[in-house]
Amino acid sequence: MNFLLIITVCSFVTGNCFIMGESNKKYDSWNDCMKDALTISIQIMEELPEENINKLKLATKYFCYEKEKIKA
Repeated sequence: MNFLLIITVCSFVTGNCFIMGESNKKYDSWNDCMKDALTISIQIMEELPEENINKLKLATKYFCYEKEKIKA
């Protein structure tokens, strides 16, 4: 199986979430996908203005979706 990573940024004030990205990379394991999710989440949060993070109480939300393995 392959895994596809989806990351959203959500506001704990408004309850709204915005899709920040869908990984083009296919992961061979849940573990690899989750580790990359953490790294990418940090990068996203570092790019957002601190004022917006604090005001809207922003946080990332991510999930690795299992897909049939794609043959090359």
